[in-house]
Amino acid sequence: MTKVETRLLAKCTGADVRIEDHGIPYLSVGFDYDEGSSQGLGVYVLDGAFVFRFMLAMGIEALSEAKETSCWVVQGEDGMIAEVHPLHRKGGTPFVIEEWRRWIVGKNLNLSAYEMRTGKKP
Repeated sequence: MTKVETRLLAKCTGADVRIEDHGIPYLSVGFDYDEGSSQGLGVYVLDGAFVFRFMLAMGIEALSEAKETSCWVVQGEDGMIAEVHPLHRKGGTPFVIEEWRRWIVGKNLNLSAYEMRTGKKP
């Protein structure tokens, strides 16, 4: 069976590190699509590799530079963001989120909010 993906031209509305209701830090990114819709990307396993790969795909050196930066977003079959690509080939390195997910699982970096806040096991 063939994978169904949708590639959309997007402009980033902003990227920031936030703390959600339960005290868990996460990266929050917003995109406005050229065809009129919007979508967010958030990751709770806040790790440097995710942030670094996202920044490389956007061709930026600080998260604050993401705002108003155009890129390509690839949505998977489920409509979720699967990849972020630079607008131009020379502008950055594509970020395939599933590749990062497989890498992070292999590192066993699943920490609780308590462990992230205190550095201690619950």
